[in-house]
Amino acid sequence: MITYIIGVVNFIDKEKIILENNGIGYMINCINKYKLNETIKIYIYHHKTEFSDEYYGFNKYENLQLFKDLMNIKGIGCKFSFYISSNNVNAVKMAIKNKDIEYLSSIPHIGEKMALKIISAYKPKKIDNIDLIETLLTLGYLKKDIYEILDKIDPNDNLNEQIKQSLKLLSERK
Repeated sequence: MITYIIGVVNFIDKEKIILENNGIGYMINCINKYKLNETIKIYIYHHKTEFSDEYYGFNKYENLQLFKDLMNIKGIGCKFSFYISSNNVNAVKMAIKNKDIEYLSSIPHIGEKMALKIISAYKPKKIDNIDLIETLLTLGYLKKDIYEILDKIDPNDNLNEQIKQSLKLLSERK
């Protein structure tokens, strides 16, 4: 099983890239955050069925893991899992935990019905930053803004340091 590929981006489309590695071009479905001729490491999931043979790529291993977890939900296929897991993992997990249908349905291609299905079927193993999020909500920050900065906060810092980092990042956004 291939976990990741390191290669050079030779083609870019809205939701696909061609990644060249050792003379082989891999067409990979991914939300494009890359530049032409850039050398990247991309974590992949190989989805092979009777009718298709596709790769789905993610810039972080945690996004790949979320993708695989979502694939275990009945009625959630590769495409829906792909669109959801291409977002901030902490934000998605917090939205699921908090039953935040509005946030999940704001993800492209995910409607309210699909958000409800995910919330009812997905049981996240561990949600980090709960105290941090509650503190920032108390201070009047919006969930959407908080979710967008979570991956920039050092999880090894204590809560006070995380709050300082968060406030700095949130103030830079305005």
